[in-house]
Amino acid sequence: MVRFDAQRLQAALHTAATALAQCRPPAAPWQGHLPGSPTATAAVVCALSLADTEWKSAEDTLRRLARQGAEWLSHHANGDGGWGDTLRSFSNAGATALAWAALGLAPGADEALGEAGRAAERWLCQKVGNTAPAILAPMIRNRFRGDLALAAGVLMTCVLAGRLGSDIRAWRHVPELPFERGALPPDWWAMARPPAAAWAMPLLLAAGQARHHNLAGGCFFTRLMRELFRTSTLNRLTALQAEDGSFQASPLLTALTTIGLLAAGYGRHAVTEKGVDYLVAAARADGSWPIFSSPDVWLTAQAVQACTAPALSPHRLPALNELNALRRWLLSQQQRQGAEGLRPAAAGWPASAHPGAWAETPATAEALLALRSLGDPGPEVIQAVLGGVAWLLNVQNRDGGLPPRRRGWRQPALEDSGAEETALALRAWLAWLHVLPPDQQHRVQAAVHHAIRFLMDEQRQDGAWRSRHYGNQYAHTEENLTMGTAGVLLALPELVARSYFELVEPLNSGVLWLVKHQNTDGSWGGGHGGPPSVEETALALEALAEALQQPGPLLLETREQVRNALAWGANWLVQHLEGGNWTTPAPLGLQWGQFWYYEETWPALGVTRALAKLARLV
Repeated sequence: MVRFDAQRLQAALHTAATALAQCRPPAAPWQGHLPGSPTATAAVVCALSLADTEWKSAEDTLRRLARQGAEWLSHHANGDGGWGDTLRSFSNAGATALAWAALGLAPGADEALGEAGRAAERWLCQKVGNTAPAILAPMIRNRFRGDLALAAGVLMTCVLAGRLGSDIRAWRHVPELPFERGALPPDWWAMARPPAAAWAMPLLLAAGQARHHNLAGGCFFTRLMRELFRTSTLNRLTALQAEDGSFQASPLLTALTTIGLLAAGYGRHAVTEKGVDYLVAAARADGSWPIFSSPDVWLTAQAVQACTAPALSPHRLPALNELNALRRWLLSQQQRQGAEGLRPAAAGWPASAHPGAWAETPATAEALLALRSLGDPGPEVIQAVLGGVAWLLNVQNRDGGLPPRRRGWRQPALEDSGAEETALALRAWLAWLHVLPPDQQHRVQAAVHHAIRFLMDEQRQDGAWRSRHYGNQYAHTEENLTMGTAGVLLALPELVARSYFELVEPLNSGVLWLVKHQNTDGSWGGGHGGPPSVEETALALEALAEALQQPGPLLLETREQVRNALAWGANWLVQHLEGGNWTTPAPLGLQWGQFWYYEETWPALGVTRALAKLARLV
């Protein structure tokens, strides 16, 4: 029994649940809201400016939007003169270099916004000593941790803006990319081992062509082969583009890919024109662009689970008929066919309902858990569940873990297994194990054993797990051990209750890690002594409450420490709700493991889930 004021807890839970309900439009799923991103806005400004110069259009739409974007950037620079990926992120080399390039390319920006450009240059000089191309280019490459496609996209943009030199030799700083491998049959892509993750294929093809077009590298045979395969790889890029012109439902990825096509001499190609049209349509009234489309499927799946928690039964949100409508909507978002060129083609869920989004492990697992929380599965739900379970089984890696996204052009360092994603998949498999046919049950049981071994191998000696989906900018390595550890612990108690006793020790060590890294005021940060956040505290509380609901595997001493930590953390969280200072999200998300983002719905969602679980213990 958690020692806490039940009345205050219920009042706080009602406040959080009401805020979560207000985040949802009437008679619609949760849409969420991703604020404008300096990184995405800078890339789009560059793409629109280059397209306007290439097309010489009489209309001023591209020029107007590019100018508005440049003005937004100048007004939202950090105090040190640089930019981060969000308005609450520390300045970094990638975002600042892109913004510096945008202020050089946007029409009239040099005259009107010259001070912002000079401030960006000073920030870069402070980081590396000067902005000489031979020094600046390696720093940008290092920012993207070996992802050559992303590094090539940013460096290519800087070259086109004249920031890395004014002649053709500036292209030497852009990495050569083996775009010719895009001509291979899809089944051969993994063996070809291109230096990019599956989601970055469009950028690899476009930036690779741009580098080859402007400064061909390699031996004579390589140059000849790349020239021969330009058309076929462009056809592959066409197939990867969504109906609305986007790539991966992301203005950032679409902008960088469009820049590559413009630089490769495809200014009037249909892919380029559709990409520009998408960027124009995605512009916001304030002049900014988000880093990707709102993850409405992922958010709705999590919100449905929060709203159907037993502790919320007195004021269940939304009403029963609305929950049935949300179930139908979730079923309609399941992708019956995979993206072109990727294996396996199975029935997973994307994070976003946007037509350019691909199925992902977290979204698929959360959708399966949401359907389970809604109860009363009919034939349509069972059919969808079978497809989702099979999708997760098919994307499981050889090490037993699951990657954040499906396998395609997979490099171990770029799309390797994640502990959080694996734990989510375990929860989804166990939630539906009872309805699976015998052959699929056997596959799931084998996959569970394999996944458990992966989680045990991934646990650090101190008991923590590293998160791949979340980071913490205050940490030296920008990793978030609190979110990673709590995400894994949500799956372990049920597994131990199902007689997977090899997890008893990992469960206890993970729980003790969370308890030991609680701040003195009861909150949690990223596990490195940095400032706390509502989201990190809420997830840590939810994980500890889950462990205490099935206390059998916990040592007696550990149980008492967990009870104290829960009461302490709940007090911190409730005080913030009572004070009204809890709705500002923290920049914790990492898109593609590289770019920071945050979602306005996160605090209400995380707090509702945590307090609902705590209310069951009080």
